[in-house]
Amino acid sequence: MNLDRPKISSEEIRNRQNFDQILGNLKALHKPFYKKTWFWGTTGLATVAVAIGLSTLITNENNLDENNTTLASTTALAPLSEADNLEDTPCIQTPVDGQDVPYETFKVLPGKDTTISTANGSTISFKAATLMAPDNTSAVDVKVRYFADKASAFVAGIPMTVEEGAFESAGMLEVRGTQNGEEVGINPKAPLAIDMQMYKPSEGFNFYYLNEDNGGWEDSKCVYSDASSKERKTDAEPVAKSQKVTLEKELAPQEKIEIQERIAEIDVELVELKKQEPQRADYKLVENQNLVFDLDYDVKEFPELEKLQGVGFEALPNQKQYSDIVKENWDNVKLQLLEEGQYKITFIKGRKTNYLIARPVLSGNDEKEAEELFNMVMSDIKERKEELVLEKKALEKRQEDVQLQMKKLIEEQKAARLKDMELRKAMFEAQQQTMAMGNAIYKATASFEAFQWGVYNCDSPRKFPNPAPLAFNYYSDGDNMQVQKAYVFSFSKEARFEYTAGYFGLQSLEKIGFHHGKNVIFVQDKNGKLAYASFSESDLPKEGVHNFKLTSILNADFTAENIKAILGEKTPSTDNVALR
Repeated sequence: MNLDRPKISSEEIRNRQNFDQILGNLKALHKPFYKKTWFWGTTGLATVAVAIGLSTLITNENNLDENNTTLASTTALAPLSEADNLEDTPCIQTPVDGQDVPYETFKVLPGKDTTISTANGSTISFKAATLMAPDNTSAVDVKVRYFADKASAFVAGIPMTVEEGAFESAGMLEVRGTQNGEEVGINPKAPLAIDMQMYKPSEGFNFYYLNEDNGGWEDSKCVYSDASSKERKTDAEPVAKSQKVTLEKELAPQEKIEIQERIAEIDVELVELKKQEPQRADYKLVENQNLVFDLDYDVKEFPELEKLQGVGFEALPNQKQYSDIVKENWDNVKLQLLEEGQYKITFIKGRKTNYLIARPVLSGNDEKEAEELFNMVMSDIKERKEELVLEKKALEKRQEDVQLQMKKLIEEQKAARLKDMELRKAMFEAQQQTMAMGNAIYKATASFEAFQWGVYNCDSPRKFPNPAPLAFNYYSDGDNMQVQKAYVFSFSKEARFEYTAGYFGLQSLEKIGFHHGKNVIFVQDKNGKLAYASFSESDLPKEGVHNFKLTSILNADFTAENIKAILGEKTPSTDNVALR
């Protein structure tokens, strides 16, 4: 391509001679992230090679700080924690404003030994020094409510979720003490002595206190009347000691998790390697020889282009004007840096102008050295990818072996769980038979000391179910509800599992799941509207979308009695319990 024009002045030359700035903006090559040491050295060679053709470029590239040459990375948004979602929200909050479970209220005088008995047969004893009231001559209002079923705890808004899962309760009691509307202190040297009636045998249950500052359940001490010592047992350990799996078998699930995590890491690295595969353009190498051209001009006529001598260009593809431009003799040329080493080259002849988008390319020894470097990097990435693929195949084979081991373990646990359920069923039937015969019923109690007002619970954690492989719609009164919260009552686990829109982890509404057998789901939208449906997990499709057809509940109907009717619950009888 030839350039021919009249001579220009020295001042015009100085004004136009700006290639130091333009070519100096070319970026240094990126380092591969897993071969930094050797690759940095060879990158230096590549920089020198490019600089042979572009004298200005060598100064700018060699002055680049290594710390400024970084790899592209993805930015993960920090997930919202549950603490963020619960900020400024009361720990105990009924789902429906204005609907709650009433308290029993007792008048207790400070400075006097007193024992009160609740409607369900629980007793609370106060020593003379227990109540630290401002006025020892006025009675303290002691309010108590007992939660004998899932419905009452639900209506009252008692949280029933812990890290291990959701609580199955065997008895829960809340006690408060105020004088003239202000909470009364409890003397730590003379705490409340509480005997709480339970409505299930204590086997497998632990004792907790609700920390209302953080919403968490904390271990608390108690003595059960039907056992001299207790062992912690959760849904993750549902069988008796004689039926516990061996330590070797218990390791299988952990190994499976580690394999899955490593496979995920390999997949991420393979994606990163794909991103790091070099492009010929990055090394100033020719991609399409048919689009390569150089500028042929007289340096005496174009002194501002002196530093560009020996530099070739490759036009970007799909520029129809290319063949016309390279056949023409032009009077003038202007270069404008666009991005990532691409230039807009404008050709001028009188009033006629045209342009090409092109990039500088190497030639001769410079091109040869850059080609060797390019092939070296490509080879290294290919080798690393092959290593990862082989490792992934080996892990997937091991994963299959672990899966078989897990399947056998699950079958053993299932058999043990069924045996445990049969035992519970037999115990329940025996209790029912005893009641039918009119004999006195034996009631277990949890005896403990309360150093602070609040909620005390005899519970056993039940694990969250696996997320259902389905998408759900929730229809009530013909409308598709925009659900904010869901409560799933599992009959097989005797527990309430809560899911919330916007949460992360197993409590996310996106991770909703159901245990085998009968379930009842309550959902609530952002306006507080409630609706429910009863169903069996086996009735749900295996995949795709399921539309729940829900029955709406008026706020006025959200009472413990109505929820018990929906759940089919009966409050345990206290007819044969002696009151003190």
